Amino acid sequence: GDSYVINDALTFPTAPPEQWVKLSVRLVTWGYLNFSLRVRRSARVADVVDAIVERHGASVRPGDVRLYKDDASARNLIKDSMLTLEELDIGAAAAAQSKGRAGP
Repeated sequence: GDSYVINDALTFPTAPPEQWVKLSVRLVTWGYLNFSLRVRRSARVADVVDAIVERHGASVRPGDVRLYKDDASARNLIKDSMLTLEELDIGAAAAAQSKGRAGP
């Protein structure tokens, strides 16, 4: 199957409680397929898989996609596709930083 690594690069503040995160999506074996994806922190892992499949078309099947948080090691394999990015603490550091900023 195809293995991808996701990690949070930047969180986009919006009206509470919605927060956005820009994911860096990297194919483990082929760097030329890497891309960034802006999604809500409330998005489920399954939504990220769907976006990867949509991006790469028929060359990728949802059942073949494995996602890892931060790096492609066995301990970082995301097994539950119903978890949200927020539940996985993806974007947590940037979200905490944006909460600490004073509004305009």
